[in-house]
Amino acid sequence: SLDDPAVPTQIATFDAHVSTMTEFHVQGDYLYIFGQGMGGAFFQIVDVSDPSVPVAVALLAGIPYGGSPNYLSFTLHENIAYLNCVNEGLTIVDVNDPTNPQILASYAHPNDYIRATAAVDNYLVVALSQSILVLDVAAPAALAIVFSYQHPGIYNEEMILDDYILYLTQYVSGEPIGTPVLRIVDVHNPTAPIMLASHEDLIGIRLLYKHHNIILSTGSGIPGFSQINSLDMTNPAQPV
Repeated sequence: SLDDPAVPTQIATFDAHVSTMTEFHVQGDYLYIFGQGMGGAFFQIVDVSDPSVPVAVALLAGIPYGGSPNYLSFTLHENIAYLNCVNEGLTIVDVNDPTNPQILASYAHPNDYIRATAAVDNYLVVALSQSILVLDVAAPAALAIVFSYQHPGIYNEEMILDDYILYLTQYVSGEPIGTPVLRIVDVHNPTAPIMLASHEDLIGIRLLYKHHNIILSTGSGIPGFSQINSLDMTNPAQPV
């Protein structure tokens, strides 16, 4: 409990019985967990309507994934979960009934793997290792590419979306020790994204978080690169 932030108290524990939990989101009364374990990747849903007594209500196990489990992640948007299975692409899951999730479709790029995803309206922005795609997901079983941009030699890392502005961190000329860059992109029209600004005065870009008008990013895990970057995004076209 964080009723008193100065004195946090533990009110419950939940054991997912898996190797690694890489990402989780809370929506309504449910906690959605994605990670590695149970013969592949797993997606678990937990009822947290009573936070002191979390109850597992659904599990999808043995989901194929390839590559580093560190990049297993997912986007939850309008009761659809887009599971990033890295080299195996996307697994798309209907969670309209959290107690009975249903796999709807999958998508894999033939020549690249997924680093991050973000959803806006009926579109999913997909950051591959060295390119960006925008998928029309209005019909999840029939995904369509509506925008594609390749940038060889520039490696995508993290991505978040807030109020139709996309914040994408990249390494230029190699990873993980290339030049870290933050790209800021307007996606009001997801079929024609507009680059607003780039910011290169960063030390590491492994984690990315936005709070109000402030973007925070952390070091990349390289010794000596552990500081936190803080940028004012009141005007996304002119980060300071």
